[in-house]
Amino acid sequence: MSLLDRPADATDPERPAGPARPAADSDDPALAPGPLPAARAPEAADDDEPAARGRVELRPWRWRLRTRVLAVAGALVALLLVNTVVEVAGAGDDGSGLPPGARDAAVQRLLDVRARAVLTHDEAAWMSVVGTDDASFVERQRAQFRGLDRLPFQTFAYRALPGRSYTVPGTTRRWGPTATVAAVVATHRLRGYDEGDVAEAVALTIARVDGGWRLLSDTDADAFLPPGGHSAPWDLGEVQVATGRHSLVVGDAGDDEALPALARRADQAVEAVERVWPAGPSTWPGRVVVYAAHDSQTMERMLRGTDLGGAQPLAIAYPVLDGFTWFDTPTLAPAEVGSRIAVDAAGADVDPSTLRHEITHVATQRQQLPGTPTWMVEGIAEYTALRPSSVQTLLEDEDVPDPELYESIGEGDFALHLPASVSFYTGDQGTVVGHYSDALIACTYVRERWGEATLLRLHAELSKSVDALDEPAVQSRVLRDVLGVTPQRFQEDAGRALDDALFG
Repeated sequence: MSLLDRPADATDPERPAGPARPAADSDDPALAPGPLPAARAPEAADDDEPAARGRVELRPWRWRLRTRVLAVAGALVALLLVNTVVEVAGAGDDGSGLPPGARDAAVQRLLDVRARAVLTHDEAAWMSVVGTDDASFVERQRAQFRGLDRLPFQTFAYRALPGRSYTVPGTTRRWGPTATVAAVVATHRLRGYDEGDVAEAVALTIARVDGGWRLLSDTDADAFLPPGGHSAPWDLGEVQVATGRHSLVVGDAGDDEALPALARRADQAVEAVERVWPAGPSTWPGRVVVYAAHDSQTMERMLRGTDLGGAQPLAIAYPVLDGFTWFDTPTLAPAEVGSRIAVDAAGADVDPSTLRHEITHVATQRQQLPGTPTWMVEGIAEYTALRPSSVQTLLEDEDVPDPELYESIGEGDFALHLPASVSFYTGDQGTVVGHYSDALIACTYVRERWGEATLLRLHAELSKSVDALDEPAVQSRVLRDVLGVTPQRFQEDAGRALDDALFG
């Protein structure tokens, strides 16, 4: 997470299978048997403003370390909340009056129709299973499909968790005993960007209405979903897409004029990051997916269930996973299958250096194992974003927007500290800004004294999996091995270099 503002740079749970064939005895024309598409969509043919002061630029790529914990903790919290507000239905009699398993089968057939409609670009099929009682919901579904139809999906699927649903008060009273708020795993893979299927939790209200099974709502249990549930941009409204040389930008349809400019800035940022972190099969793909939120409220919804410490993010990079824990469904440890960068206000306030920082988190995803010191995670991203040749250059260009830093140096009481990972993001805004400043100065000093190649080697050595309790000892060993200095000597020398840069 980053709290740094800077001037604009002018250069600047099991993976579900594909849709299943509807049962031959379905009484609903919309769910009648029909030819299924391939599990994958057809292959496509080959063919700035400054950051607003006071806004927060969050960069917690450390979510890789938190997401697995959050997935489990979020499911437990959801269960606790559900037990006080709604019932969690399990296996057995579902109260629908239908034969055992009949409702689950009908729900899955409806979901298969929706998934097939996306892959075959069939709006009529998508709308055929939408209930018509709520005109605003009908229009939202049309808008959602228009957005989905613009995205380059390689795979797209829904899988209901058998016997798992939320019984929301009033649902059966309104729609009858067949109504259910089904727990559904939605998966997608963006062609050319994701290495596997990205999983997301959604809860869909479905009932048998006028002789056919229909989708009636998709928000009734949003408050009880695992972290990240029902929060993709296309879940929140109609989306538009802009494609760059190295980027896919997904944003609100109302921001369609701003998205191409954001794609161009993202392309430039990718190319700049590649000068330090070359793309390749074993490193990173050299392409990014950017979610451009229309406003702060949309940004908050996109980051649903994520612990941001009360901060209002301007930009954030995070991994996407192929699974999560929900209810008591067994799951393997989720794997990272891609990444996303979310920006607020359609990227209008995100300057190029911020994009370079976020893209560095994407570029170093495979290298930074759990336990990489946070000061190195954030420091190397800041260094890559700015590429300063020396501490003096860093200060002269005013790339450290930390007034307290300059004040403490002027008073002669500045001391560089390598912040511990457990406390890097804690404290008031001034404290966290100070941690970012220390991280950037540390990396810049290594570049100045030992060269960029040594800085990258230091990053590589510190990026090996380390237990948090062992961080001080490992850090001390790596600094000795790579730089030939102790942590204390390193901090003293870097602080002295900073003082010399200001006062000669």
